[in-house]
Amino acid sequence: MNSQSSLIALSIAIAKVTLMERARRRKLISGVLVALLVIFVLGNWPLSKWLGGSPWLMFLWLGGCAFLALFLALLALYDALSVVKEERAKLELGKEDQTEE
Repeated sequence: MNSQSSLIALSIAIAKVTLMERARRRKLISGVLVALLVIFVLGNWPLSKWLGGSPWLMFLWLGGCAFLALFLALLALYDALSVVKEERAKLELGKEDQTEE
């Protein structure tokens, strides 16, 4: 039980560090986008006969593509909102500096 809770705490710490920095967020978004494109291409060309042989395999593949697409959209939304928040903070700091002078 203790090792599971430490694994969860480590995962949360890694997620916080990754999401706090703009460059790391963008690298994560790029990686998810590349993974989505690779899975999509593999399913449409080399694996199309294998996936077409069973409806369950096709649903599994489509579910994986949908999950990655939704995850990518959520990451992009989070990144956009974080950038807006960072820029607003910069503007407010600039206004405070001007009023002090």
